[in-house]
Amino acid sequence: MNHIEKQQGFTLIEVLIAVTIFTFGLLAVASMQLTSVKGNFAARNISEATTIGQAKVEEFFTFPYAHNDFISDLDGDGTLELEMDGDENNNGVVEDDDVHTQNVAQSNGFYVYRWIVHDNDVLNNTKTITVDAQYTREGQTRRARLIATKSDII
Repeated sequence: MNHIEKQQGFTLIEVLIAVTIFTFGLLAVASMQLTSVKGNFAARNISEATTIGQAKVEEFFTFPYAHNDFISDLDGDGTLELEMDGDENNNGVVEDDDVHTQNVAQSNGFYVYRWIVHDNDVLNNTKTITVDAQYTREGQTRRARLIATKSDII
């Protein structure tokens, strides 16, 4: 009675192959999750910058037409420097003397408002206000730019 029964089950190699495939699947899901978290964080920052900029624009609409925040020529030199980004002009000098700036601390970071006002840019008796809400994350400066026109009601 030398009878050997055939055993049912998986061999060690089959188990190792299944575990390897399962591990690669988990790594792919983890990578996808990490990318999703980074994307959500970036979207939150952009949304918050846009919301901050929109709040500033709405605040401007509550001010009278001749409010100090609507002064175009801040440095009083008779010219309007339009370099919102701090870019250099032909002389290698950064011209941002006429750009208003305000720093704002938020719960998840630090934002900088910058706005410049153009008188009679679109129509007479109007001020075009360009608002930038800037933030820096991981060494990169990002911004949300909003443009609004305020008219002088006569």
